[in-house]
Amino acid sequence: MRHPDLNPFNVFVTEDREISCIIDWQHSSILPLLLTAGNPPLFENPDSESPKGLKKASLPEDYESLGPEEKPHADELHRRRILFWLYMVFNGKDNDPHLATLRYPLLALRQHAVDRAGRQWSGNIITLKGALLRLVDHWDQLVDGDSGQSIQCPVQFDTKDAEEFYQVEENWFKATILLEYWRSVLGDPGQDGWVSNESYEGVMEVNRQLKKEWVAEAEDEEDLVCVDRFWPFQDHEELD
Repeated sequence: MRHPDLNPFNVFVTEDREISCIIDWQHSSILPLLLTAGNPPLFENPDSESPKGLKKASLPEDYESLGPEEKPHADELHRRRILFWLYMVFNGKDNDPHLATLRYPLLALRQHAVDRAGRQWSGNIITLKGALLRLVDHWDQLVDGDSGQSIQCPVQFDTKDAEEFYQVEENWFKATILLEYWRSVLGDPGQDGWVSNESYEGVMEVNRQLKKEWVAEAEDEEDLVCVDRFWPFQDHEELD
């Protein structure tokens, strides 16, 4: 069983620093360990690569020389690294099966495929196709070869299709990162674009400036049409 949202707001601690209660168990899942293993968001690795050992994180050597704008970033990164380190250490002490599963080299590949296959799709299947392509690429490692029989992958992609897709996928990831950045600049509006009445005018002005900057990057008339037609934060009137 895995808690879906293990964050400080859902964990109650006594004055003696003992966990007394964990709330918000709705949407929890009961699945094989291979599919539920993973660090909760609070304890995720803040670095792109996993550390080779369990050496305790430390502040950078030049920490004292950092400026007032750089130190908070270094402090936050250090805090997140320490949380990740503590989570892994206590897993090794109290939950060795989970730690062993986290070290399985194809864990992310399997989890990604199952997650994407279980979602509802409405047009955009880029991440699903990416999961399938990676299954095909690693098929020999995924199948159980103990039987001595060769199991052929039921899904096939030709080389040209795969190469073209990986380029599309890379562009899609870049666009997604850019979209998330725009959302943060706009104050993280909801998926439906909702903002409060108090912040509406300010958000609209920022949105206009973002679009203006993007229009300035257009190279031809076709680019201008695409920006105008597909800008993700179009204003619209709500009708009853």
